[in-house]
Amino acid sequence: MSALLTLPQLLRDEEYMTYFKRNTRVFRTAGGQPWQIVALKENGKWANGFRPDFVSAFKAVKKLHKSGEYVDFSIISRNRIFATPRVLAERLCDSAYGHEWCGRCRRPTIFRPYGSNHHALKHAPVVVAYRARCYYCGISEEFHNGTYGRTA
Repeated sequence: MSALLTLPQLLRDEEYMTYFKRNTRVFRTAGGQPWQIVALKENGKWANGFRPDFVSAFKAVKKLHKSGEYVDFSIISRNRIFATPRVLAERLCDSAYGHEWCGRCRRPTIFRPYGSNHHALKHAPVVVAYRARCYYCGISEEFHNGTYGRTA
């Protein structure tokens, strides 16, 4: 897999930062934790956390980044897929390497097959293994694109 831009790299892009910080409305959730954070350590291991709002999730990511233990992060809406900002996505996604935009993570990603042990799906009650999924949040490409369960 080619290197994806990290969240700290993406946030240095003014247009992306504006989009990322303002596009945060999600639906109410029974668990009260609609935002998930996944953080990638230098050694390739992932950490997960949940927050009640985007501001607290963003503050947690800033703190994790400052710690120096983590190299990348994603702040994931657990209950909403946002519309793709076409111009921004086309500029940030490198299609030559298979990069696509994830409307749940709101960032470039790669969708590829994962088993039921995807790091972001530890708390998911039902997981279908080996579907093409987002590298960060684990959403299936079919569900992301609105084609899950549809027949030709």
